[in-house]
Amino acid sequence: DHYLDTISVDYRSLQLREESECRVNALLNRATSDRTPGTTAERSSGRVVVPPRKTAHPGVAFELLAVRAFREIWRDKLTLTLKLALNIVFGLIYGCLYYQMPFDQVSFQNRTGICFFMAMNGAFGSVISIAQVIPRQLKIVNRDRANKLYGVLPFYVSQFMVSLPFEIVPALANGAIVYFMTNLRHGAEHFFLFVLFLFLENLTGMALGMLLSAAFRSPEMVPQIAPLFVILFLMFSGYFINLDSIPVAMRWLSDVSFIRFAFQGVAVNEFAGATNFEGPPLQPGAPLLDGDQWLDQLKFQGVHLPAIALKLVLEMGAFHVFAITVLFWRRPAFVTVKETQLADLAA
Repeated sequence: DHYLDTISVDYRSLQLREESECRVNALLNRATSDRTPGTTAERSSGRVVVPPRKTAHPGVAFELLAVRAFREIWRDKLTLTLKLALNIVFGLIYGCLYYQMPFDQVSFQNRTGICFFMAMNGAFGSVISIAQVIPRQLKIVNRDRANKLYGVLPFYVSQFMVSLPFEIVPALANGAIVYFMTNLRHGAEHFFLFVLFLFLENLTGMALGMLLSAAFRSPEMVPQIAPLFVILFLMFSGYFINLDSIPVAMRWLSDVSFIRFAFQGVAVNEFAGATNFEGPPLQPGAPLLDGDQWLDQLKFQGVHLPAIALKLVLEMGAFHVFAITVLFWRRPAFVTVKETQLADLAA
């Protein structure tokens, strides 16, 4: 308190203001005489002249913030180990449940189920985990921003980039285990596309998590609110309810559901052009279905993988823009002291 009183200007009266300004000016002259030329006249005028503070260069700020974010995440090795281990364990459980599915008519439903489950699992994991990034350090960030140490963009980008490998690696390990244990579509190209769509979904989910993270004020709000947003996108993914059955006023939600896009991507990758599904038919006398016919039943006809990938990228970008806008909007604000207020106080 004594230190703050020493370096602060006292506005309770004009006399205290003049005395405190002289004291602060003396301290300022001693501190800046060697590195702030040309300000002697200004400092001797009886007013406190403080050189404006500039934020650090974005590159420097990004480097320092990335190091701080990495150390914060890396020091909690128990959580990181558990996250990776649980993803591997649950991948083995899912793989055992759908172990080596045959390419027959019955497996259509099973393969659709595991494709949807992987899309759902990736969404929950990426959104809820990343949504805690900003709230748990909000006090420090607000203090740093009030002191103009760095801008919003270096902080946001550093948090996202540092969190990326810690979120993506466990999810992709889970996906690779499930893919080979469940005997999904053979071929390196199809495996690459499966991983690609899970990767894009995780990136989009992380972007949504960053948006929610920028909006939350406390870490306690994360487990209560973040799952609701994921469930909202989940309801309009096209698996639980046919898209044609959704009310017209709510149909736009299915057009922005990143879970739906990921589900469409992995399903089309699995079934499009596949003709190796053998009999017997699902019902006696029913025709044998191929992959394209099954996609028609899912209402996924006409879905193109490049278009789905582009939609995920665009939605990810939109979430990032909204998140950065929220952080700008929530910047620290202070009341400006006006000369008229000082005169009224002195009177």
